[in-house]
Amino acid sequence: SFLWDTNRFLSEDFMPTDKDILYTRCETVGVAQKEPERRGNKYRVTDVGGAQSQRKKWIYVFPGVSKLLYTVPLSCYNEISDRLNRDSTEALTLFDTLCVSQWFSTTKIALCFTKLDVFERKIQSGRYPIPDCIQNPRYDGAPDDVEAVKSFLTERFRDLCCKNHANPEIYYINALDTVQVRDM
Repeated sequence: SFLWDTNRFLSEDFMPTDKDILYTRCETVGVAQKEPERRGNKYRVTDVGGAQSQRKKWIYVFPGVSKLLYTVPLSCYNEISDRLNRDSTEALTLFDTLCVSQWFSTTKIALCFTKLDVFERKIQSGRYPIPDCIQNPRYDGAPDDVEAVKSFLTERFRDLCCKNHANPEIYYINALDTVQVRDM
């Protein structure tokens, strides 16, 4: 935990470890684009996470997109970032909008669920049961069964996607697992 390492962070010879770097977060503002190259292939990656309030503007940056990678932290199922919606409800609503959008009618869809470590801790703690945190939950499994809850949440997204896109690719990522991220 970062709090336990305060003295280390404040030392004059502090050098961040790989773990320190992985635990940092840099919030994007607006639309950010990068063009990485991997295994001889060029990609254009567009991050619109910091432009949520400007959806009508950023939707137009996607003509000709061959694959949409939609990332969702599984751990957000009980979090609220505004007074009206849980983050998971907002993520589902946006995903549904993208799946039916004319801009993505021929685009392959991939869902990437992140923050598995945080999600597992929340589910196993029993402090945030799914039925208490999700609108219209329809979940009848054990509240502390990580795999059952993960499958339930995945199906909620897959059901939206399958209206217009058959068989989306599904990934589960723990960004703190450097081997898993590298191999993706």
